[in-house]
Amino acid sequence: MKNKNNQSKMKIKEKIAFAVFMTSVPLLIELWKEKTKDNQQSFDSWLMEIYNRHNDKSKKKKGGEK
Repeated sequence: MKNKNNQSKMKIKEKIAFAVFMTSVPLLIELWKEKTKDNQQSFDSWLMEIYNRHNDKSKKKKGGEK
């Protein structure tokens, strides 16, 4: 019984994660269009730039790289 309950919880979490993903993608694309309309930066390079900025901030908070 416990295994079945865990499986149903996972299905619910997967559905929620999918819904969040599907609603965030169009918003990200619109933000990318707005932020990069002057320099025509590609979507993937723009996302990598944001990802790298976030990682740099995380490392600084944790005291740098080890």
